[in-house]
Amino acid sequence: MGSTGPTPRNDGSSLSTSDRQALADSLQGNLIVKGETSREEYDEVIKRWNEVYIKQANLVALVESDADVSQCVKFAAKHNLDVAIRGGGHSYHGASSTEGMVIDLRKLNRVTVDKSAKRVTGGGGCIAMDLEKAAEAEGLGVLFGAVNETGIGGLTTGGGIGWLTGEHGLAIDNLLSTRMVLASGEVVNASTNENTDLFWAIRGGGSNFGVVTEFEFRAFEQGPVFFQMLSYPMEKLKECVELLRRLRPEVVEPGQGKMQPMFAMIAPPSLPHTPAFMIFYDGPEEEAKKIAKPLYDLEPINTMGGMMPYTAVTGIFKMMEMKGFDRWASSSLHLTYPIDTEVLLAGIDKFLERVKHHGDAFKHSSFIVDLRDYRKVASVPTDTTAYANRYDAAVVVPDFRWDDAKLDQTARRETTGIAAFMKEMLKDKDKRTRVQHDGEREFESFYPNVSSGTEKIESVYGSNLPRLRDLKAKYDPDMMWNKWFSLTVYMSG
Repeated sequence: MGSTGPTPRNDGSSLSTSDRQALADSLQGNLIVKGETSREEYDEVIKRWNEVYIKQANLVALVESDADVSQCVKFAAKHNLDVAIRGGGHSYHGASSTEGMVIDLRKLNRVTVDKSAKRVTGGGGCIAMDLEKAAEAEGLGVLFGAVNETGIGGLTTGGGIGWLTGEHGLAIDNLLSTRMVLASGEVVNASTNENTDLFWAIRGGGSNFGVVTEFEFRAFEQGPVFFQMLSYPMEKLKECVELLRRLRPEVVEPGQGKMQPMFAMIAPPSLPHTPAFMIFYDGPEEEAKKIAKPLYDLEPINTMGGMMPYTAVTGIFKMMEMKGFDRWASSSLHLTYPIDTEVLLAGIDKFLERVKHHGDAFKHSSFIVDLRDYRKVASVPTDTTAYANRYDAAVVVPDFRWDDAKLDQTARRETTGIAAFMKEMLKDKDKRTRVQHDGEREFESFYPNVSSGTEKIESVYGSNLPRLRDLKAKYDPDMMWNKWFSLTVYMSG
């Protein structure tokens, strides 16, 4: 017999009233059924950060316990439902959305801090701010992403890059243990001492292996930090980009993991795009400005920020939000050092040209060059966790945002097109973005948490892919979890 595929999944629209009621009766939490609750309540539970991926789910289970999650998983398996896991709802490419059943973890948001052991534990429905604020109250820090409204689940299982990565690595490098519900409905613990293969897989394998209902992280002593944005006139764009070649040896490396700069083409309200640098330094202002002197020597026309609590940095982007423009598309690629400024300038020119071409539709989009210190990330062998993109390289991110649903396909095409343009230019110059090797094949690398979702899974998992497929066959042979760079299981009969 040949290979067989997974059982086809459905959206649950044909479920009987009695079946839905049976599920509702088995839960401590609430079951929201499309068409059977108020529109206001329904719209709130299906809302997502990226409005491109708001889907009309037929069932949304607002779970309140591991037992609730287990009941939902067993119900989904019995009725072959398409399932999505909603933690923070912050996915770029809709991994938390479905027209079938959403297992919504927002009520699993309990946080505990063990100050003496320097450990912070949070439910699978927590957003980063929940744990960061609780830790900060005890003089501690915990590593998540640049924006503290992101759910801890998707960010962590996808790797987890943050402002403190230079000192502490990825979020998964600080993950100590988890509790999760498997596709069978079984509740298990996973750590370096228990279900070790599963623990390896979820650290970079995304939501492919089950519902994580609790995370335990290593914390560390954390005080105020320095954060400042420096803006420059457009006529200094080329000087800013040329400076990028010097930042690595002159600013990042002397910062010893504490200095994390980023460059961006941003569009403040009612203004055209302008070049800017963001400086994050885990230490006092005097040290930060001394190390980052080349950025100040370029004479910014505006500076904003200073010393502040760490959570003020991860919360600063919330303060910069605007009404509308809640549809997002992004792509990413790695660039090796020293940065090829010709390619980078060409990429920026392409970005500005495409934004201008569409008038005001994409005026709040940005082009980001992440220059943070990834030496600690790269020092960990690739097979230590499932996360494969452990490179000490710059990350380039064309990030489009808009508010007209008719432009969804256009925006996605523009972001991936800019990345492809830069990759092709590097190829023509006989240079490379970072690549992964799997036998004789090479795959371009990127950061999977900031992506279009259409990239090849070989580029996500690299040489870890064969082992991940084996573990997928062990823990989820019927591919219930299929929303985040889904791992295909080939089964022979």
